[in-house]
Amino acid sequence: MMKKRKGRPKAVEAKKQYTIMLRPSVVEEIDQLAEELKMTRSQLMSNLIQVGLDDARVFKKAGLFKVIMAGGEIAEKLRKAFFTGNLDFLEEDDEGVMHK
Repeated sequence: MMKKRKGRPKAVEAKKQYTIMLRPSVVEEIDQLAEELKMTRSQLMSNLIQVGLDDARVFKKAGLFKVIMAGGEIAEKLRKAFFTGNLDFLEEDDEGVMHK
């Protein structure tokens, strides 16, 4: 026999529809991933936003939000450089000297 829980039941917050602007290529990628995961676009986007918001709360509480955001800008610049072929990776040899 299951015990009856004490206290107030969790309130379920009603969902509300919002409109956002996205690049078509982003929507295509979301749709592909949603299909692979057998989810709707809305479900996947909601999950992605919730995870991102949860991460942002943690970073903010730890005092790292601004650092993470700056890191995101740097990472985006690196991604662009990598995909356009304008980024060369350097490797360190046994003596600590960097080479292409």
